[in-house]
Amino acid sequence: MDFRFTAEEEAFRQEVRHFIKENLTVAMTKGEGGGLWSTPEKRSFAKLMSKKGWIGISWPKEYGGQGKPSIYQYILTDELSAVRAPHTGGGVGTIGTTLMHHASEAMKRDILPRIINADLEFAIGYSEPNAGSDLAGVETRAELKGDDYIINGTKLWTSAAHFADYFWLVVRTDQKAPKHKGISLFLFPMSVPGIRMEPIYKIGDMRNNVVFLDNVKVPRTALVGEPNKGWYYVAEALDHERSHLFPFGPIKSSMDRIRLLARTAPETMKQTPYWKVLRARVADREIETQVQYMFSLRVLDVERRKGVANVEASISKVFGTELQMRLAEIAIELNSHYGELREGSRHRAVGDAVGDMPRAYEASLIPPVAGGANEINRTVIATRGLGLPRG
Repeated sequence: MDFRFTAEEEAFRQEVRHFIKENLTVAMTKGEGGGLWSTPEKRSFAKLMSKKGWIGISWPKEYGGQGKPSIYQYILTDELSAVRAPHTGGGVGTIGTTLMHHASEAMKRDILPRIINADLEFAIGYSEPNAGSDLAGVETRAELKGDDYIINGTKLWTSAAHFADYFWLVVRTDQKAPKHKGISLFLFPMSVPGIRMEPIYKIGDMRNNVVFLDNVKVPRTALVGEPNKGWYYVAEALDHERSHLFPFGPIKSSMDRIRLLARTAPETMKQTPYWKVLRARVADREIETQVQYMFSLRVLDVERRKGVANVEASISKVFGTELQMRLAEIAIELNSHYGELREGSRHRAVGDAVGDMPRAYEASLIPPVAGGANEINRTVIATRGLGLPRG
């Protein structure tokens, strides 16, 4: 593959950077969910992107996109995520692309334009108390009664439920079928009666939710695609999620901060025997960052040629999320005990350029579990990528 960007692609990157400089405020980088649209400030930024035509920039024109090559979506997400700006991952990648392939025409006409217009954010209802990584073990049920489905069950670790507009929900619709073949996928407003949630507060100052569904009634039209085909739709959606929700931008940004910390380390630290060890570890992280960049380009290349990157997305997700932990750890070590201090402490020895390192480290522990635990992704790599037998 050709690793060079064209002049047009580089011009678009510069346009995105100028847009960020002109429009992004500190308030737009705060709040739940990283790049998700979790606050009014983030929503306002998304609206500005929508006016530029950048949300769904690589979608086909028939669905409201610009029909640009997928590399434009890659550049956009890369630049936005590097500065902690809201980006377009969930609605554009996970939800929108899957809807294009499998939803009814009525659902496409209803939902896809509202994604493009930055009107919708989504909660993803996969995990349950007894079904985490084993998604096929979901116990939440939907029973068809007349023209409506009645849904009962509990979802766990639902990150965006407290600010989302729509629920992307996996449930069991055939109790007698093999567990992979009795699952269906639904999409409906979070405002329907019978939904209740309680918060779960995690490390890194992040919130998840337990969502209880008590006789939630949704119309048959809320079904995505065909009944009992949900497992296959979700498998595709997860491939898109790993591509779009774990971009290279934050890793590049973290490595930039580590270089800054290494260059500005106090002389007292540089004179210690341990400094040589730290320098070597910084060099290792630099190499790994370049490896992750290659992995991200590989995903982009496979998506461009085949539409979905399965094994490649899992490789990038596993390596990238675990690299982010290593980057967060060495950032703290480069500041010795000062690196353990929270932002705002009067004892901090570094400025705002490197951010809150303890919080960044805590937040880095979550992505290896989110979006499909890395153990599951390693199984995907082993079985689908290497052809190894299942255990």
